[in-house]
Amino acid sequence: MPLALPDLQAALADHVAGHDRAELLASVVGDSIPAAARLRVHRNHVLHSLGTALAATFPTVQALVGDEFFRGMARTFAAHDLPTQPVLSEYGAGFSRFVGGYTPARGLPYLADIARLDWALNVAFHSPTEPRLASADLASIQVEQLPTKLVSLAPGAAVLRSIYPIERIWATAQSPASHETVDLNSGAARLLVLRRANDAGFVCLSEGEASFCPPTAFAGLCCGAIGRWSTFRKTPMIGGILRPGFCCAARQESERRHQRTCGTADRPYTPRALKVRLSL
Repeated sequence: MPLALPDLQAALADHVAGHDRAELLASVVGDSIPAAARLRVHRNHVLHSLGTALAATFPTVQALVGDEFFRGMARTFAAHDLPTQPVLSEYGAGFSRFVGGYTPARGLPYLADIARLDWALNVAFHSPTEPRLASADLASIQVEQLPTKLVSLAPGAAVLRSIYPIERIWATAQSPASHETVDLNSGAARLLVLRRANDAGFVCLSEGEASFCPPTAFAGLCCGAIGRWSTFRKTPMIGGILRPGFCCAARQESERRHQRTCGTADRPYTPRALKVRLSL
């Protein structure tokens, strides 16, 4: 009896993952090419296509390890993590975690973080565009209203941290002819990845700027920073994050959220500490 469609699909997925099933073989018609050979062609084609898609999404990883090594790594990953949706640009979310545990790559401890950076750039590039916060938008907000305004990073933006200087490793990998040596102990990286007009990119952040990035109220940001750093300097730190193009337009915060973030109804936060000139 022929397999029902869901069973046929499950059997094909198992076959691609390397688990042959007799009922699938019996469902494939063979002529001059035996059924088993036809299925092997299908398996190789799927894994090759997924490897090509992963190479497009993780070009820096591929540049660092070479085409042959990357193909083997991608093939192993794809055999155990097939796509669950039809858009291949959205395939590979678990690749960086896989790379981190891939035994042949254990001599490259930074490779998983480079994969995270490649993935973040891919997500940012395919994210929708929304109006961005500009200097004029902030200038139009009264100081007293700042604590009730929320800003969030642009869609697809992400903050990445690594104990390795992945920004320098990434830059070196973009020039195949480069012979620059990167000292892995030269400092940790804190990067803000975001979409730009025609592509995606990243900027380096200070520790304070990286801690500010999650969406929250201006006042909440200041309160958190004051409690964390005794030498907190509001103007350069806030100004660094609110550079034009980094965030979406400011929106009004609900009163309840504002009280939860910045104070209580009995002891509300006052905007006195926010009377600073933002350097944008």
